[in-house]
Amino acid sequence: MNNFSLFLCGEYHLALFARNVKNFLTIINLPLIINYMKTIGLSGIIVYKVCGFGKEREKPQQIEIDVKIETDFTKVAKNDSPDYGIDLNTIYDLVTLALQEEVYTIETISYRVWKQLKNLDSAGKVKVRVKKRKPPCNGEVEYSEAIIEE
Repeated sequence: MNNFSLFLCGEYHLALFARNVKNFLTIINLPLIINYMKTIGLSGIIVYKVCGFGKEREKPQQIEIDVKIETDFTKVAKNDSPDYGIDLNTIYDLVTLALQEEVYTIETISYRVWKQLKNLDSAGKVKVRVKKRKPPCNGEVEYSEAIIEE
């Protein structure tokens, strides 16, 4: 069985075939362009913000924010320098900037953060997840969340 017949034999063999093609192209010195999604982000950004209604407005609550930004960071990786991409401190600063105004819902927080990050020059799709611990519900709930991804 040669490499080309492996192509027809399932997912495992397809992966093996692809690896062999890549090795072949490398041997004959042809560039292989692999186009795949690249993301950067921050997970577990903790902020304290008054958010909610009624008693929830009496004191700040813990809000956790995760962000992912689709971007091409090939130049950053090749040059090993953040000068060619989106700086993580910029992401953090934009998240906190989005939280400066009064807010009532985590949906609003997720939208404001998303809007700030979407304005970055090299940002493609942006995903923002906002979680609020122990929301007031008719039972015990660990957290509520709002996610926006576009």
